[in-house]
Amino acid sequence: AYQAVHCPNEVPPEYMVRYQNRTDWTEQRINYAGMLTAADEGIGNLTKVLQETGLWENTLIVLTTDNGGPTTVGCTQGSSNYPKRGGKCSLWEGGTTGDALLAGPALEKLVSRSSTKTPRPRNFPRRFQHLFHVVDWFPTLAEWVGVVPLNQTDLDGVSQAESLSSGQEPARTELFGGYAFWR
Repeated sequence: AYQAVHCPNEVPPEYMVRYQNRTDWTEQRINYAGMLTAADEGIGNLTKVLQETGLWENTLIVLTTDNGGPTTVGCTQGSSNYPKRGGKCSLWEGGTTGDALLAGPALEKLVSRSSTKTPRPRNFPRRFQHLFHVVDWFPTLAEWVGVVPLNQTDLDGVSQAESLSSGQEPARTELFGGYAFWR
């Protein structure tokens, strides 16, 4: 699993050189762009190897975050959550929301397998419109691959497999974020 882009704010210089002509960017922002480029290249290399070895057809790639980028506190590294307000460690949408991307041939198979209540729309790519917390990944992925986690009542997350399959009926209707609830 990649930790980029994250502290420590380090990247080989060849990834920063590409952005040196960006005179409107700070050195910190250039470093951040370099870290993102290095992560992108690494994921591309991994994808290529999976395809060359015949493993790609059974692959699901999940790119996700647990919060928005740190913009004023923590290990700031040049990220921007614009047009959202705030950043990591804030209760603004820039700190509490993040993007995720699911890709790979296994996605279609896994989503089809979990749709039991409602016919799944076949319009990929699409945007998931419901609440989803980073802790929901474990029970969702476990359901998709047919594994029943031990001590399920102790899990903080809920499976979003059905919601991701049908695009309807959210599995989660509220989130706790520090001192606030979202509904």
